[in-house]
Amino acid sequence: MSCDLDVEMKRVFGVFYGQLIGDALGCRYEFKNSTIVCNKMAKDRQPDGFLPILGGGPFGLRPGQITDDSELALSLARSLVANKKYDKFDVACSYAFWTQSDPPDMAKILTSTWRTDLNLDQKRQIYEKIHQNISLYCKTSLSNGCLMRISPLAIAYRKDLDKLKEFAMEDAGLTHLDKVVFDAVRVYTHAIALLINGVDKNEVFEEAQKTAETNVIQGHLEDAKTKAIPVRLPKEPVEFTDGDASFVGYLGVALQSAFYELLHATSFASGVEAAIARGGDTDTNGCIVATLLGARFGVDDIPEAWIKSVRNAVPRSESLDFVSVKDVDSFVPQLANILND
Repeated sequence: MSCDLDVEMKRVFGVFYGQLIGDALGCRYEFKNSTIVCNKMAKDRQPDGFLPILGGGPFGLRPGQITDDSELALSLARSLVANKKYDKFDVACSYAFWTQSDPPDMAKILTSTWRTDLNLDQKRQIYEKIHQNISLYCKTSLSNGCLMRISPLAIAYRKDLDKLKEFAMEDAGLTHLDKVVFDAVRVYTHAIALLINGVDKNEVFEEAQKTAETNVIQGHLEDAKTKAIPVRLPKEPVEFTDGDASFVGYLGVALQSAFYELLHATSFASGVEAAIARGGDTDTNGCIVATLLGARFGVDDIPEAWIKSVRNAVPRSESLDFVSVKDVDSFVPQLANILND
C-alpha cells in the first residue's frame, strides 16, 4: 500500500498501523497468562504459520476492531488535525467525549459535533474538572494508559522534540500525575520520533537512556537490553512481575517489552507476536510495542493482511466517526504535516 510513499512517511504509517494492529491483534488474548495465550495463538495460526487478527476476547470484538487504547489515540489525533496543534483543552474534551460513547446500550449518544460546539471557556472548565478528578483518584497511578494513546503526538511533533516533550507530559497529565509517568512518555515519544526521523535503533536506545530522568525508567531500559521480563516493580522490598498475572497494567511491563523488541526483534510481526505471547494486558502491550516497531521497520514490513483487517473492520458504532480509519490515506498525512501548516 506504500509504493508511492517516501521513507519517512512509510515509518509514519508504520506507527499509525502499528498502533491499531497491536491493539486489534492483542485484544483476543487479553487478561490470560502466557501459557494460555501461547496455546491459543498456536491454535489460531494458519497452516503457513501466519497469525490472523480474529477478534473476540473479553469484549467480543470483531476482527480488526480496536479497543479503548486506539480509540483514545485517534481522539488525540483528530484533535491535533482539527486544531493544527496540540490544544490541551480540546484534547481533554475529546477524551471526555469519548467516555460518553460507551456502554453501547446508552440511551443517547452525543453527536460527533459536541466537542467542536464548545467555546474555550467551556473547554477550560472541562479540563479543570478532569484535573480535579485526577488529583483525587489517580495521583499515584502508574498505569499504561499514558503510553497507549500517545503515538499521534510523536508523529505530529517528530521535528520539534522540545515541543514533543512538553506536550507528551501535558497529555499524560490528563490522566496521571506521577513523575515516573512523565518520564515514561518523554522517553517513549522521543524514541518514536527519532525512529521516524531515520535514526538507527541502537542510537535511539542510547538516546532513550540519556533522556530518562527517573531511576525507575532508567532501570527498565537497562533491563530491556537483555530481557523483556521479568519487570522490576517500583516498590520496596524489590519485587518483579512477568505482567501476565499481577501488575498487568503497570506501564513498565509495556515499556520494557517495547524497548527489548526494538533492540532484538527481527521483524515487525515477530516482535509484536512475542510481546502478545507474554500474556496479561495484551492489547495495550501489543499497541505500545507495535507502535515502536512500526517506526523502526516501516509500513512495508507489516503483513498486508493485518493492515486490511484494521482498515476494513466494522466500526463499533457508525456514529463514532472520529475513531474511524476510513479516511486514513488523507488523515495520516495531515497529522504528519501539522508543523508545516
